[in-house]
Amino acid sequence: MKGFRTLSALLLSFAMLSCADNLKEGQSAGDSVSVKAEVVATKVVLGDDSGATTEIFWQDGDQISVTVEEKTFTFDRTDEGESKSATFTYAGTDFPERTEPTIYEFQYPAEGKAALAEQEGTKENLRKYHFMTAQVLANDEYPLGARALKFNTQVAIVKLSLNNEDFKGQVVKDVALAVNGEPAYVATEEFVGSEDAGEVVVYLAVEPGSLTGCKVLATCGEKEYAASLENNTLAAGALYRVTKEVATEGGDDSEDDNGDDNGDDNGDDPVQDGYTDLSAGNKTANCYIVSAEGNYKFPAVKGNTDEALTVTSVEVLWESFGTTTAPQKGDLVKLPEYKDEYVYFTATKNKGNAVIAAKNGETIVWSWHIWMTDAPKEQTFPKSVMMDRNLGALNNTPGTAGAFGLLYQWGRKDPFLAAGDMNKTQAASTITWPAKVSSDDNKGTVEYAVNNPTVFIKKRSADNNWLSTDDSGLWHKDKTIYDPCPAGWSVPEDFDVTNSSWLWDDANYGRKSGEIIWIPASGIISEGGNFWYSKGRGYYWVANGMYWYFTGTSSRYAGSKDHSIAGSIRCEKE
Repeated sequence: MKGFRTLSALLLSFAMLSCADNLKEGQSAGDSVSVKAEVVATKVVLGDDSGATTEIFWQDGDQISVTVEEKTFTFDRTDEGESKSATFTYAGTDFPERTEPTIYEFQYPAEGKAALAEQEGTKENLRKYHFMTAQVLANDEYPLGARALKFNTQVAIVKLSLNNEDFKGQVVKDVALAVNGEPAYVATEEFVGSEDAGEVVVYLAVEPGSLTGCKVLATCGEKEYAASLENNTLAAGALYRVTKEVATEGGDDSEDDNGDDNGDDNGDDPVQDGYTDLSAGNKTANCYIVSAEGNYKFPAVKGNTDEALTVTSVEVLWESFGTTTAPQKGDLVKLPEYKDEYVYFTATKNKGNAVIAAKNGETIVWSWHIWMTDAPKEQTFPKSVMMDRNLGALNNTPGTAGAFGLLYQWGRKDPFLAAGDMNKTQAASTITWPAKVSSDDNKGTVEYAVNNPTVFIKKRSADNNWLSTDDSGLWHKDKTIYDPCPAGWSVPEDFDVTNSSWLWDDANYGRKSGEIIWIPASGIISEGGNFWYSKGRGYYWVANGMYWYFTGTSSRYAGSKDHSIAGSIRCEKE
């Protein structure tokens, strides 16, 4: 089931305390046993497109249980109201005495996994089926013990998004996940298909493990509907999405359904498993443009290639609005995960830039720039077709910080922050950037740059290159593995905008035939790693190692001796 995607690990912590007089060695049977369960961590991230979370509280009627010597003892909640702390009591007189260390395993809900077979299927009621267990070690002094328990979920959550034209405005019932031909998890609620797409959304808690022979089932009116799913292994504490176009039983469900079974099988469908594939059509890159909130994925390969990486985890390194206001973590990109050789993440509606890193253990093996902006357009320059904005810019509006974009040391794929306003202030981000290092300290290597994408490498003493040994092939007129531009674009071979029909002023933009081509001075990070901003000066890299230096009245081609500075990039159409 490719459609099943891991979104988050769930860990709920509870403090389990005995009543005032703990049941101790020698305590007579016949006393009731009470425990207090306190919810410590409550947010369960279900990974909706909205990023909403569900909080779990104790409710009236909740029960927990513990099995001792093959007998189950059910503890009833004895206080009232929705709360994160509650008291549970076993009122019987036969709870066994323990005179030696014993492992007790508590579970919620009390009936255990038997509750998974039939569920309401709604997100609001999902909490009742988050089967969880917690262990406590009791000794001869405290058979239950005043010890903290950590309840870990023992289920995976499956979000089914089922679509059919027949469902529009109609009641859909008997939605189920079948395993080996038998309905294993059935939603008891009835759902009404959306008017626009005929969609019903059902949440089911599923026992983790290897699932084979899977189908999704539903009934609408007198017809039964189904769609096949690929086999997969589900992990406890994870949420998986399945988006399927279901068909009447016996019909053809192999059409292109944005799910698991794409009938065209050409690998170019950009939306699969509920995630938009940013590399659709085998267009991998070091930078991916995201223009709308939603769920996205891309292959964990070195940019502009299909060279696979060894990855154990992924994380968001930093996020920035491109202004002097720092975002909170998750304001732009959240829920990054790695599975099946892909990186998955959710983008919010905010605009800005972020970098996601893939790690092997603690080592960053590659990183990708997520550029959250409206789709850039083409503009015709005197010698080439260029983007209408700087790499990393949020717009191309003259005189605004949103047009500044990001800064790059020559030959490196990972960006640094440019100016965040018109007052010489560098943009803010979610991190405090690491200290600068010197190329002379054996840090001026491509490998070090890849492993440390947020570290600025200062010039070596011999010249103004951050590289210990020169490598003129890092960027080239033919797109290289380290090119930072999105698919279809590359670091420009040339950037000559000097033309008699162009006019310049101290705001750095050219006018040609009424079209404004905005070339802002976005700031620069100098050879020593210090940021500075001058409104009348812009520095733009080209692929051969030179940069274009713009002033308010002219432009000029500069030498290649300044590779350690971080300047702007305007990508050229390939």
